[in-house]
Amino acid sequence: MIHANRAITALCATLACVAYVGIAAAAETTLYGFQCTPDGSEPLAGLVPAKSGNLLGTTFAGGLSQGGTIFDLAPPASGETNWTESVLYSFDSQTEQPPVTDAVHPMGGLVLGQAGVFYGTGYHSADFGCDDSGCGAVYALTPKRQHMVTTYHESVVYDFLGMPDGQNPIGNLVVDSTGALYGVTTYGGTAGAGTVFELTPPAAAGQPWTNTTLYNFQNGTDGGFPAAGLLFGTGGVLYGTTADSGSGTGTVFKLTPPTKSGHPWTETVLYTFGISGAPDDGAQPMATLVANKNGALFGTTLFGGTDGLGAVFRLLPPKAGKNHWNYATLYSFTNSGDGALPGAALLLKANAMYGTTEGTGGTGSYGTVFEIAPPTGGSTTWTETTLYQFTGGADGKYPFSTLIADSAGNLYGTTEVGGPQKCGVAFEVTP
Repeated sequence: MIHANRAITALCATLACVAYVGIAAAAETTLYGFQCTPDGSEPLAGLVPAKSGNLLGTTFAGGLSQGGTIFDLAPPASGETNWTESVLYSFDSQTEQPPVTDAVHPMGGLVLGQAGVFYGTGYHSADFGCDDSGCGAVYALTPKRQHMVTTYHESVVYDFLGMPDGQNPIGNLVVDSTGALYGVTTYGGTAGAGTVFELTPPAAAGQPWTNTTLYNFQNGTDGGFPAAGLLFGTGGVLYGTTADSGSGTGTVFKLTPPTKSGHPWTETVLYTFGISGAPDDGAQPMATLVANKNGALFGTTLFGGTDGLGAVFRLLPPKAGKNHWNYATLYSFTNSGDGALPGAALLLKANAMYGTTEGTGGTGSYGTVFEIAPPTGGSTTWTETTLYQFTGGADGKYPFSTLIADSAGNLYGTTEVGGPQKCGVAFEVTP
């Protein structure tokens, strides 16, 4: 299996553009400490807000058969202080007799589709495909309201076969206006280097979804082994990253839909890490990209930067009539209080960006929550502030999740392990 702080690693353009400010006095609250069995362990993907005000999420492992869980966190009732955790579903890693199967070990989080249905991916699946762990699957979590109580039903949308349709889906899915789902597989496809896929919902209930492979990575100059979800751009364009490439240490790519039905999508590499010659170039992007209103793309790399400990980068879109995207490393992590190994996507809020480092750095080398702020007052320097350093105790350790924020600016996320039972926690950081 891919383990976030270990095996995932198997997979301004000058130093004057960065600055480390220091440690801010942010408060951290552990909302819930996972127990491994039966509620899950290793919550890698972070949290998703539900209309009810609750927070939903997934765990990679734990649960009734150690295949991971989908959980619900309800905020404290009036006069109370404790959040309440409920297991909505335990993935069944013991279901191995086709055609009965299940998604197993979700690394990505949940995404809200049509009619209140949530969708997600299992990195493995409980079947005999690919290897002993299965090829992975896409699942649906459907709400049902009865007698003032909402319950959820899990069902498998699509079970991957490995070659040629892909193996080991990873990262969050994205949903278009028709209800179609888009995502990536890290392996499989015609070259074994991963795919981008589209799942189209059936015209009638009870019919199967249709899987279409939009692109097969060759792990050449086009990149290979994508390890993060996709981002929608203008005109149905998809943006993403690959953790590897034949000529460098990962890429940022764009997939453009065809102008005529039935024609192939077009892949364009916007940037290849490791061959630019810049001393602060990032390496191995593992997180979904985010974009601002001007179309600039922002992301993180697990390695690279001035010290090889990860970086935050920006790609500015081409000027009119040009094709070149302008790359800049906005911050390089140094492991001197600011953390290292940023493996999660950034959260854009106002003009600042927030994220987590899941590897070394911080008090006891257990990871951090950080803020990256843009230049002010005519300066060209982006600044990093460490909002919180995890201690590895009840507050958890190794945050690998993308953060979310509430209207008051409080940040929410999860840690892979640590906490009272060492199975991970859900946390809140108040800047």
